[in-house]
Amino acid sequence: CSADQVLITGGAQQALDWLARLLADPGDVAWVEDPGYLGARTALTAAGLQLCPLPVDAAGLNPAAASAHTPTPRLIYVTPSHQYPCGAVMPLARRQALLAHADACGAWIIEDDYDSEFRYASQPVAALQGLAASARVMYVGTLSKVMFPGLRLGYLVVPDALIDAFRRASWHLAREGHYPVQAALADFIASGQLARHIRRMRELYLSRQQHLRQAVQQRLGDALPLSGGEAGMHLLAHLPAEVDDQALAQQGWARHQLILRPLSAHSLAAIPPRGWLLGYAGVAEAEITRAVDAMAVLLGR
Repeated sequence: CSADQVLITGGAQQALDWLARLLADPGDVAWVEDPGYLGARTALTAAGLQLCPLPVDAAGLNPAAASAHTPTPRLIYVTPSHQYPCGAVMPLARRQALLAHADACGAWIIEDDYDSEFRYASQPVAALQGLAASARVMYVGTLSKVMFPGLRLGYLVVPDALIDAFRRASWHLAREGHYPVQAALADFIASGQLARHIRRMRELYLSRQQHLRQAVQQRLGDALPLSGGEAGMHLLAHLPAEVDDQALAQQGWARHQLILRPLSAHSLAAIPPRGWLLGYAGVAEAEITRAVDAMAVLLGR
């Protein structure tokens, strides 16, 4: 992309809100991943869109899963680099199939690339935005994961034809601001400090992920299967279908001050999958060990 295509936003959530309001009308259909990111659902629902959940598999959202009765989407929201919350990385063939489907039905794809800087097992696959010859992809990035959430800076990469429209909309909806912060961040990037910071954090996060895996294996064995962890800052712990992940998460906080984000809360399915999202990036290894011990107590182990 060119610099002209990049629009600075007050975080990824503001970008999602703008996209939902500017690219669709109330009553239009938005395909969303299931399980999926609650913040995206909030933005789409607030704009009056109808949510159509599609299940994710080991390769992410699958457009082939849509049946003849599935409504045609105006928007398709995906997290292809690291599906949230299940952790799948969408392979190139699936990305091309999704682009072809969006092109055929005239839908816009919202590509939320929230933490692809932290990859551990392989090189990143090309972004949908870079693969799309028809320019039907809106790329959303954020600095909340790379730096810190309080920075409140994100960005959109929009097609050339929409640059002026989105500039006008951003002026009327939010106005510009945070110039001192943006200038400081620009210097941080230009000096190479951001790239060095990402490399350091990638090593640290991988070490903490490995410690979490080892602690779970030693304390719980195969009773708590974990997702692959090729990228990102969390692992998904899978629980049996009969386990109430939300009730146990509440007990974990009340009894151990343990934050366990239940997987079922991220699903719109009638029978949602069960599990916990385990964030490890900001947790020291000693605390990871303590947390795993507390999880084992909750599970009666």
